[in-house]
Amino acid sequence: MRYKFRNTLCQLAYAEDRAPEGSVRLAIRTVYRGRRVQTAGNTALQIRTSSLLNGPSVTITTLHTLNGVDGDNPLASLCQPFHGSLRATTHDGGATGYGTVFQITSAGAFTTVDNFDGDNSAPVSGLVQASDGNLYGTSIYGGANNMGAVHTITTGGALIALHSFSGPDGAYPYANLIQASDGNLYGTTAEGGAYGDGTVFRITTGGNLITVHSFNGAEGSEPLGGLIQASDGNLYGTTDFGGVNGEGTIFRITAAGTLTTLHSFCGADGADPYAGHIQEPDVSLYSTAFQGGARSYGTVFQISIGGTLTTLHSRGNTDVEYVAAGVIQGSGGDLYGTTYRHGAWGVGTVYQIKPGGALGMAS
Repeated sequence: MRYKFRNTLCQLAYAEDRAPEGSVRLAIRTVYRGRRVQTAGNTALQIRTSSLLNGPSVTITTLHTLNGVDGDNPLASLCQPFHGSLRATTHDGGATGYGTVFQITSAGAFTTVDNFDGDNSAPVSGLVQASDGNLYGTSIYGGANNMGAVHTITTGGALIALHSFSGPDGAYPYANLIQASDGNLYGTTAEGGAYGDGTVFRITTGGNLITVHSFNGAEGSEPLGGLIQASDGNLYGTTDFGGVNGEGTIFRITAAGTLTTLHSFCGADGADPYAGHIQEPDVSLYSTAFQGGARSYGTVFQISIGGTLTTLHSRGNTDVEYVAAGVIQGSGGDLYGTTYRHGAWGVGTVYQIKPGGALGMAS
């Protein structure tokens, strides 16, 4: 399936939020979590779309505005545990100033579940619910060595540190965890490992961590995005830097640690991919690059599991720019994502990429 055109669903204003870095998340209704950068307002937003022949109809609703006491700077996407309410983390704020775990319903009822402390602090990643019902995530700082940690949030709301990174086993995990088919959790660290360029790790729900692979720069460096387990059973991800051209890579890795660099970005086809991938029914993987492309403002791309990359769209400052987050697929097959800047007010957009024909700008 080829995605040839994009459509901007809505353009964020300061009153709504600024600089979205987390991915759009489809739950009961389409829900988007925004983020502010050096402005006063952290918000949870709800975006409801109805695809029409001549473009989408968009309604945006502010669900909750954070005030610092209940959290500040939410960088991660929302997850929807089995019980239905949405949960996520804030990078800062809360009772300790180290960030919070919060719960919010689709109607906007907000609850602070717990506060991070020195054992876990400054979470950037979202949460994942494992088969045991508990939520798991990472924090980029804190832990015994202040190099980040893996934590769990029990069904009763208790926040527990599972593992503190020390450097040789990785440092500063930014990305979401995933639970693979073997029951283990997998993730990445941006630094540390044998060469200091980051790692892929495996951790049990009990906290036993094993370094699966250490990046060496030539095959990639600083994996910031999360992993995905594709239909072939292998894990796929991106590195922000490194590779043949130093502009980042897309890689495949087996559970045993065998890594294959599928693509090294060169700038013209994208650069600095922050985000992880999604896999669609056509088996291809889809994601974004923060910079590079025809206009140097980032790209949306498709890559086959064999490594053939296709640039679907190069973003430009006449529409939207800088795609820090990945994309998701809606029920109708369209791709949705966010941009870090630009739009009508220069503070970010939510966009749609639709397979098939051209779409005009949404009013």
